[in-house]
Amino acid sequence: VRALDGILGDLHPPIFQGSSFLYKIEVSRPEALTKLEVTGLPTLLDFNKTTHFITGTATEDGLKTATITATFTGGQVVSRSLILRIIRQQTAPVVKLPFTTVNVAAAATTTVSLTGKFEDPDTTSAVRFTTTSGVVDIILYPLATPATVANFLSYVNNQSYDNTFFHRSVADATGSLYIVQGGGYQYVPANGFTRVTKAAAVQNEPGISNLKGTVAMAKVGGNPNSATSEFFVNLNDLNKSNLDAQNEGFTVFGRVSSPTLAVMEGINGLTKKNYTVLIGTGTQSLTDVPITAASTSVPIDPALLVKVPTVTQPPILTYTVTSAQPSIATATIAASGTDLTITGVAAGSTTLTVTATDLDGLTESQNITVTVP
Repeated sequence: VRALDGILGDLHPPIFQGSSFLYKIEVSRPEALTKLEVTGLPTLLDFNKTTHFITGTATEDGLKTATITATFTGGQVVSRSLILRIIRQQTAPVVKLPFTTVNVAAAATTTVSLTGKFEDPDTTSAVRFTTTSGVVDIILYPLATPATVANFLSYVNNQSYDNTFFHRSVADATGSLYIVQGGGYQYVPANGFTRVTKAAAVQNEPGISNLKGTVAMAKVGGNPNSATSEFFVNLNDLNKSNLDAQNEGFTVFGRVSSPTLAVMEGINGLTKKNYTVLIGTGTQSLTDVPITAASTSVPIDPALLVKVPTVTQPPILTYTVTSAQPSIATATIAASGTDLTITGVAAGSTTLTVTATDLDGLTESQNITVTVP
């Protein structure tokens, strides 16, 4: 008696745009394999029929699906999908379009649009959690995990995460940083504790590794397709081997920006307490709740919770501007954040330097020549 012929291993391997990819296809009975084929690979990824390795460098990000087909002795044919969720690694903004020379009269102003002049290659959308411990920016992966990001943004747009709090913070047995979890419960003085109203569960989209700083959906044990509103931030690279495999893998759908990761680490370092809270006519047990005090008595003091008053979608890039010669022309960023107002002061020519800063704090600059006749 033997198992059915099949294709083995992780069929959702981590892959990054612009980085070398190496993946070997494994089968249940190599000695009985007569043919192995792979179709639908992204550009610049190649399959070696002799070594069974897929190698190369992906040139674009997003969700890509290839088909693996194995033929065994006796004619048994098995096909499996290889799911590649290709994400971009952290990188600085780039110049997309150059500015043209600007002429402006003395004492006059002109407006120059900043839209489309710069681009942040690794960020197409993001969410900002304004918490009582500081701002946390989450950079999303809508191309690689489209269903999960759409689910998450639906809660954001419905303001379901407003007035929530981080209700769980766990450290591993060695005391290292582990996870901080939120999105499950709200607190408003007038209403007390309530549960976040949950929408339909979202299909699991594993394949992006649970590295430090990543954000993943929480779900019910034994049910990989049970994620709804709750999410967690992973704060330790050592967790990836467990989180990438447990319950068919936890779906990573974004990462915390570099400058704001320290806020999540600070929350994870807070005192943790177990509480039972009243919700409606029933109670709910909450374990390892982070609180902003060394100790506290039961019942829970809501003033000590790490709360999330608002959740918004921040601009991907912010701008600053300087003038080489303010005596000739000055410039300011308009309230919209996407326009530049240039004011002529006196005859001459000068250079304005516009700097774009992304959510990771990385920058890129380009110049504008300004002439005042």
